[in-house]
Amino acid sequence: MSISRRLLLMASASLAVLGGTSSSAQASTAVEQVRAAAKIATNGIGRGSRSSRRSSARSFVNQYLSVSAMARSSLGREYNDLTSSQKSRYRSLFKDYLVEYILGFFENYSGQRIDVLPRTKKRGSLTIVASTITHRGKKYSVDWTLVGSSNYRLYDVSIEGLSLRRDTKARFTRVYRAKGYDGLITAMRNYIRRSKTSG
Repeated sequence: MSISRRLLLMASASLAVLGGTSSSAQASTAVEQVRAAAKIATNGIGRGSRSSRRSSARSFVNQYLSVSAMARSSLGREYNDLTSSQKSRYRSLFKDYLVEYILGFFENYSGQRIDVLPRTKKRGSLTIVASTITHRGKKYSVDWTLVGSSNYRLYDVSIEGLSLRRDTKARFTRVYRAKGYDGLITAMRNYIRRSKTSG
């Protein structure tokens, strides 16, 4: 696994934004929220028993991530082909997938330093917060993409051009196109089951 991909896993496991901003302070609040959230994630989910860490990871996902937006994006235009019941089933399983994905990262977390920079930029309805990760003395550029205006939620993270959203979408759509909806659901369930039985 490349250093950028390993750091992407680390960054994605640390992502979240706390809600509640005023319109006059959105940019600075977004920066402070990312700083606080990165600290919460790196100091929280990686501690305790596996069952308690899983519980913390689930609370983290439920409270801070834009699960619906991430689920839609991860399947791309194929998401629109699903029935209402299929979408509901997929979103529910995607949440479980995120919990195990985040939990799995912290098995090997080694305390990489995250520095959130005091600047943001807008891209349509998205807010992007810049940061760096220091790993073995070298700094890597990380962008956090947030949705919302008064209640920010995580939508994507990219490090040195490698995007969590694009990476997940490439894997999910590849399975969907090769094996269809049922094949994707099976692959996601297998991932979740392996994670739950590995520790």
